Amino acid sequence: MKDVSIILPISLTDEVRKRAFNWVRQYYEHIFPDVDICIGINNERPFSKAKVINEAVRESKGEILVIADADIFYDPTLLTESIKQLEHHAWVIPFNRVLNISKRSTDRLLSEEPTWPIPIEIETKQRKFGHQARGGVNIVPREHFEMVEGFDERFIGWGGEDDAFAMSLNQVCGSVKRLNGTLYHFWHSRNNAGYYKNNREILKHYFAGKESILKQIELRRENKR
Repeated sequence: MKDVSIILPISLTDEVRKRAFNWVRQYYEHIFPDVDICIGINNERPFSKAKVINEAVRESKGEILVIADADIFYDPTLLTESIKQLEHHAWVIPFNRVLNISKRSTDRLLSEEPTWPIPIEIETKQRKFGHQARGGVNIVPREHFEMVEGFDERFIGWGGEDDAFAMSLNQVCGSVKRLNGTLYHFWHSRNNAGYYKNNREILKHYFAGKESILKQIELRRENKR
């Protein structure tokens, strides 16, 4: 996997998120020692996941990008299978189920060495609509990331950027291949979605179809010049 870059965006202003990130980073380093791990850190408020991802991708080396939240992990065979699927599909989401780990189990697991299989018994609760989630982990060829101009940095805080990115890829590069995998999500306090209304207004352009999406991509491309 020497041509793979793992992109981890993170804000280190929350202690539990910071611990989860350190565990996840070590998990990748342990299981995939040959991959290029690119960490995007931004402690500004509000945190811009889209901006941090784009910056980390620019610093990365791989032709295959694994864009992953810094508070989740999964069976490593899913990554291997996802990369194989790129031979026939434009991009891959390797899961259709998300299990939220309880606060107590999060505390316990973060005290363990990162490895697979999970070293202890953990309490989880399946997230509703996890099978519809577009974020979490995306496996994308670099050329496709660049075709859609990466993530839309107009999204502020959390929410909307994953949907916009996914719809752009589906319309411009080809439909996603979703695998039958499971994500494990560490517990942490929830952020205030104070920019939800602003993000929803931006997202409307992506729900409006291919021509509208292409217009948004071209607009962002022109703004970079």
